[in-house]
Amino acid sequence: MTLSIRTARARRARQVDGGRGAAACERTAIDYARNLLVGARFDRAARARGLENLDDDDIARAALRTIYESLGSSPAMESKKLWEQFRRFMARGRPPLVRPAALDEPLQSNLRLVGEVIGLDELETELFQFFAVLRLVHPLVEITDVAGALSLLGASEVCGAAVARPREEVMAVLSPKGRLVGSGLLTVEDDPANLSYKLQIHGGLVDLLIIPGLQRQQLYDTLLPVAPEPTLDVDDYPHLAEEVALARRIIEGALRARRPGVNVLLYGRQVGAGAHHRASCRGLAPRGGQGG
Repeated sequence: MTLSIRTARARRARQVDGGRGAAACERTAIDYARNLLVGARFDRAARARGLENLDDDDIARAALRTIYESLGSSPAMESKKLWEQFRRFMARGRPPLVRPAALDEPLQSNLRLVGEVIGLDELETELFQFFAVLRLVHPLVEITDVAGALSLLGASEVCGAAVARPREEVMAVLSPKGRLVGSGLLTVEDDPANLSYKLQIHGGLVDLLIIPGLQRQQLYDTLLPVAPEPTLDVDDYPHLAEEVALARRIIEGALRARRPGVNVLLYGRQVGAGAHHRASCRGLAPRGGQGG
């Protein structure tokens, strides 16, 4: 389903409340906004009207100010034709993209910890940081919404502009075979959608990033939650009663004789075979208090 700018805004309430996290990444968000306005070419005619929706966006205005300052200009920021002025200004020549500022603490340390635990490389870490800031700073989402519904190629172009990296490199990282998607840190919407829905960061991790003194175990608990105890038992597999009884006799005999090296191999091809094997193993536990 294609998400329009209006639809994306209507669903903004579902996003996490940035709070302290938003304040800790404001400088970084302004750099991302600057790069997006310059590198994603939002001043093109096809996207021009979308810029007009950013009049009340403080992050966008702050980014505009840094763009003008980098070119030695200081136009009136209160102009009613602010974005028309911006488009004319960009037609004269574009400033270079900048390397986004580091996050304030505790976000920077926590981001580094996530990278170490998952094994992210430099570009993967930069993109993970961008998506975390995008989730925490709602005005930044308003800017990316100007791009409209995006394919993965279009999303890679927008993300590449934000982090000042080539689109091709970014697209390789965002592929299903990449570590960000493969690890579950990032999910990709199949259909074209606004960037904040096309590529979504793991919500639980965003909540953790703003916690001072984040520990590895907290990451493990979020990314690798303990599975609930199984409810199946060997009695749920009456068609295997004969095989289970034989395997139990072999194991109990080996225990009585204290014979090492006696093993039972469980094999099956059906879907969910692992769960079935575990249930069968519980049924093979020696009876009469013998150890296993």
